[in-house]
Amino acid sequence: MSSQSSSTDFIITLESIATYLFRYGGLILVVFGSISCILNIIVFSQRTLRKNPCATCLVVENIFNLLFINSLLLSITLESGYNIYFTSKNIILCRLCYYTSLFSNVLSSYCLILASIDRVFITSPNVSTRQRSTLRFSYFCIIGGTMFWMLFHSPSLAFTNIIQIGENIDICFYQVGFYLTFISFYSIIKESSSTLLLLICGIWAVKNIRRLRRVTFSIASSNNGNARVVGSHIIHSKDRQFVWMVLIDILLYAIFCSMAAIFLTHQQITQYQQKSIEQVQLDIFLKQITVFCLHIPFGISCYTNLLVSKAYRNAMKNVFSWN
Repeated sequence: MSSQSSSTDFIITLESIATYLFRYGGLILVVFGSISCILNIIVFSQRTLRKNPCATCLVVENIFNLLFINSLLLSITLESGYNIYFTSKNIILCRLCYYTSLFSNVLSSYCLILASIDRVFITSPNVSTRQRSTLRFSYFCIIGGTMFWMLFHSPSLAFTNIIQIGENIDICFYQVGFYLTFISFYSIIKESSSTLLLLICGIWAVKNIRRLRRVTFSIASSNNGNARVVGSHIIHSKDRQFVWMVLIDILLYAIFCSMAAIFLTHQQITQYQQKSIEQVQLDIFLKQITVFCLHIPFGISCYTNLLVSKAYRNAMKNVFSWN
């Protein structure tokens, strides 16, 4: 009896933690994350910034961030925190929610990768490489990538259903079978490869900046010239600040999304093992924590940008200026 009682208490405790996490933490993340995305879209769309290819990528990234936050996270927050089940009651909403979360998640990281690649281009000491940082190239990649990934995830509109897992308990999820297995492995590969590619681009951009600083210091020491000029290459202040904003986004993405890759890998390894009720409940709890953490980097970039970039703070002042 004592063992059964402690088991019940353990399950109730995990359920309570998850409930309060989404009731308060989920609501805060949805509200402030949405505000962050909207402000980023407004700021990066301003006349002084929108001609920058990196700003264009960040505008589109935040549009997908907004969609991602208000699809899966909003659904789980309402269901886990407030017992409002709309995706498990309506098949259309169920499929749209999962489809939107899939393509918006991958397109958000895709646009961040494009922004990081643009920063590698603009900080390169090679003239021909720097010339690849253009609005035309950004538009081409964004439009082409959006069409591809939306088509790639379209099968989820057919393979997502309302599934009964118990008496009077329905959930919206992928159908058991090939597509669920495919999505599981795809998610692991996507999170791991995106994180690795972003880290490579981030380190590459930093190395470019450090190389340029060493050269400019040498030129300044010998000629008393401008320390920001390398031959005909001028690193503008806004470009440098875009580099640091993108680097912070990359770091946050790497920290939180690597957790999702680790959990999904663990889930695949242990899926065929026999588990006790406590282990099953612990897996459900860890999945909820992972989903919550996965959304954090998509909803806080506005606030980190305010901390690291003077140009962003000035642009934000212009947004709220009455003049």
